[in-house]
Amino acid sequence: MQKAKSYLVIVDYFSRYIEVQPLSSTTSASLISSRKSIFSRHGIPDTLMSDNSPQFVSKEMSQFAKAYGFIQVTSSPHYPQSNGLVERA
Repeated sequence: MQKAKSYLVIVDYFSRYIEVQPLSSTTSASLISSRKSIFSRHGIPDTLMSDNSPQFVSKEMSQFAKAYGFIQVTSSPHYPQSNGLVERA
């Protein structure tokens, strides 16, 4: 079994609950699959914040957010502290 080199870190800003999921790749499709898995366990959020990585701001990700009914916002590109809970995790 190959070790994961990347991880998806999700933090619930209200409860501070952290979930880390290993990623087989960092494509939008892989991230969407991981988010679906997390949503199936915890529900679909109203708002999801991410950084400005191309995978998170792709057309696929926008379509996924629209289809699942949540708003995706991105943190400030040159100020990672604006997404501080995830950066600290």
